[in-house]
Amino acid sequence: GVVFLGISVLGYMDDSTHFFLNYLTAYIFWLSIALGGLFITLLHHVTNASWSTVIRRITENMAGTMPVFILLFIPIVFGLHELFHWSHAEVMDPSSPKYDAILKGKEGYLNETFFYIRSFFYLAVWTVFSYLLRKKSIEQDSTGKDYKLAFKKISAPGMILFALTTTFASFDWMMSLDPHWFSTIFGVYYFSGVFLSGLTF
Repeated sequence: GVVFLGISVLGYMDDSTHFFLNYLTAYIFWLSIALGGLFITLLHHVTNASWSTVIRRITENMAGTMPVFILLFIPIVFGLHELFHWSHAEVMDPSSPKYDAILKGKEGYLNETFFYIRSFFYLAVWTVFSYLLRKKSIEQDSTGKDYKLAFKKISAPGMILFALTTTFASFDWMMSLDPHWFSTIFGVYYFSGVFLSGLTF
């Protein structure tokens, strides 16, 4: 890890733009495994599945890495201007030669403050639900009580929030890399990748 961290620093010094693009790609990939674990855990409880009980602790632990991704998001904050064209003030300024009328129309959504608020919200939601599910699971193991209803009460709203947050996170962190292009199915495309990543892991 230390060796590759050193290589990453060298990569940043050589070409910061490519470093941040590569970092974001890696971040999204590893995050998809953690999200896959969270989704499978939520699905297990919502459907009252029994076959997945034997892998539940694995999926809980996959989702349990979510706090790490809050820390790993920090470099993306520092690389915001190199990653996202919409984050440059001049593209929103009608008096600038780099003014972009299309991006100006999206300024209410694509602005730094709202981007940070949304990103924090996504990561907080995933962290809270992964923590609650794992905590209840450990309690169930130690007490022997039936926590099925408690799991459902967490997982039902969790499933809805998971669908919304993964969709909008994919819009924010990937689709907005090219803010002139958009796809209404992009969130579903990323979700399918999340599910596949969780299963293959």
